[in-house]
Amino acid sequence: MRDPEEQRRQRRAVAAVLAGVVVLGAAGIAASLVLLGGPCDDLLPASFTSPPAVVDGAEVLPAVAPDADAAAVSEAVVATGVALDLGPVRGATAGAPDATAVPVDDAVFVVAGDEHVRILDTGIVAVATGRERPEQTRFLPAGEQVGLVQRDLTGDVLLARFDEDLGLTGCRELDPPGVVAHLSRGIALVARGAGLEAAGFDGGTLWTVEGVPGTPTVDAATTGLLAVLASGTEVAALDLRSGEPRWSVTADQLGGPLTDAPILLAGDDLIVVATTSGVVRLDGEDGEVLARDEVAAPATAAVTTGRDVVVVAGGELLRLAGDAPAERVALPGAATSAPAVRGDDVLVVTEAGLVRAGPDGDLAVADGLPFGTVAVAGGYTLVGLDVGEGLLVFYGPAGVPAT
Repeated sequence: MRDPEEQRRQRRAVAAVLAGVVVLGAAGIAASLVLLGGPCDDLLPASFTSPPAVVDGAEVLPAVAPDADAAAVSEAVVATGVALDLGPVRGATAGAPDATAVPVDDAVFVVAGDEHVRILDTGIVAVATGRERPEQTRFLPAGEQVGLVQRDLTGDVLLARFDEDLGLTGCRELDPPGVVAHLSRGIALVARGAGLEAAGFDGGTLWTVEGVPGTPTVDAATTGLLAVLASGTEVAALDLRSGEPRWSVTADQLGGPLTDAPILLAGDDLIVVATTSGVVRLDGEDGEVLARDEVAAPATAAVTTGRDVVVVAGGELLRLAGDAPAERVALPGAATSAPAVRGDDVLVVTEAGLVRAGPDGDLAVADGLPFGTVAVAGGYTLVGLDVGEGLLVFYGPAGVPAT
């Protein structure tokens, strides 16, 4: 009997070719054939299903983390959900505490950690399905899908894109290799030295430019009309549709040297940049400096809530709105993870535990576990723990009492 997963993969590939014929004619056939054969064959092989990891929505089974005190971990996991209003424990599965969790929609995460790529969602409570993870790969958001970048000693060599079921929807090799700086629904920005390519998953190229200052980033939450780039001495913006230059700002104009990863957030209306001593807001239209806020420790990440932009800088959160001075919130310890947004709240892991920061500066702290990462999709929250080995705990929806 033929393997069901193999049959499913072949059906998707045939459907992709037929879609190309209907929508794009001969050009569509060529583009859709990128999904067939070649380097993307069995890129995520060997489908598996993990054993149940939660009993009665609360008790974490010893099989998930046999090196940990199961009773103590279970109690602390539930207490975390109560303290931070994360909702009931939906499930838990073994996995790296620093795993990359990409929210795909309001209740689905694709999680890349250790040797596997997992799907966690409310429809498979307490069970994780997934595939083996290829070596030397990283996973990034790609619009409403998930992007995969594979590299070797020469750089990034392969792009792929998957839906929430880990079904392949696009794939291409990068020749020559480069550095993939951003993925969107249909294109990737690939830096090669001072050159930049807007590369399509269908194998085509939207544009190429030379003489760019550094690796670009684009905020996928915006309409995505800008490619924002940074080097050690300047920040510049290109039109994402054409590659034409829009504006540039030097480090001196920003108030000092840039950090190693200076682009915290890039949108069509607002750019947030980190210098070694400040957080700078730029107008996305023309690069004008709107405001600058001093920080004791360099800022490392930023997220957009429904009402403002929140920046993490050491043991401090900065809430930015318009060109007004930042509202500052002191954390109980230095941040150790990127923040995640749940409504108007922000969740961030610190040296003192997992913190929920409300829009009015109020804090709630859970400190009973060694937290790794946190990710949010809709009202659901995924938390990575290091309890002797990695454990991923899935909570939600928010506001529903834990049992």
